[in-house]
Amino acid sequence: MKKKKYLYASLIFFISGIAFLFYSLQRVGVFAGNKILLRALSCTECAEYEIVMGDSKIASQLLGPSDSVNIYQAYVTGEPNPFAADFTKTYDYYLVTGKVTGLQKAKNSQMVYPVITIYKWEHINMKFEWVAILLCLVLVYISLRYFKNFRIANRPDATEVVLKMHSDPPVRKS
Repeated sequence: MKKKKYLYASLIFFISGIAFLFYSLQRVGVFAGNKILLRALSCTECAEYEIVMGDSKIASQLLGPSDSVNIYQAYVTGEPNPFAADFTKTYDYYLVTGKVTGLQKAKNSQMVYPVITIYKWEHINMKFEWVAILLCLVLVYISLRYFKNFRIANRPDATEVVLKMHSDPPVRKS
């Protein structure tokens, strides 16, 4: 085939883009069974933290019926948040390692929220994650452009098509 360099470049950019996507998802704890992405809340009628990613992990750890439990918000116990004193990071995203240890009702409402015992806190800079996802999209787009160039370079021209149409099929020897 002609112009295989387009195909190789397309594969390299596509694999690089997918690798950046998986790296970004791994950093926010999608593939870890006990890691949850949290964000602090500032309301009096709800739980302390919002669960940004990992609500299915919370639901799988609940022992009772999960119909009455709000798995999108949670109370936390265990290791204190080391970033709570820094007001520039108070409402940022945190990747926590922990497990569900109970349920708790909110003070001013009838909602029930899970209680998560935290073993480890990690501050996540979501700006980096968005840049990595944007880089992934750019690399996949470049990959598709190279693949398009590969197909254009390998398209037969009109004289080849005419010659193939008027040539005799090969004869088989028996």
